[in-house]
Formats: sequence, structure tokens, C-alpha cells
Amino acid sequence: MSESKPSDPSGGSQPNRPRDYSIAFLAAGIAAITVGAGLFHPGAGLILMGVTLTVIGIVGGPRRT
Repeated sequence: MSESKPSDPSGGSQPNRPRDYSIAFLAAGIAAITVGAGLFHPGAGLILMGVTLTVIGIVGGPRRT
């Protein structure tokens, strides 16, 4: 006799994994560094933000298992 409901509690769907935004952070960081370098003194904040985003993209991104 077959079951009326699947025994799998997830219903056969894939488990939810957090999205990996490391590439997006890396690209945004490099873009901010480039724009900030073109602005020289007013762009110092952009350079700092770009370095921060780049480090987040490289080191702080969630790891895929």
C-alpha cells in the first residue's frame, strides 16, 4: 500500500542555503576603489569603503559546503 504523504519532511525540496554575495562585494569594492582613486582627496572615503568591501568579499563571505 502506498503512502498518501511523503515521509521526507522537506517535501523533496533542496535545503535553503544562504546566498554567496562574495563576488558582489568584491566587484563593488574594486569599483569603489577605482572611482575613489580618480577623485583623489574627496575619494578617500570611497577608497576606504572599497578596501572594506573587497576584504568582506574575500574573507567574510559565507562558505559553501
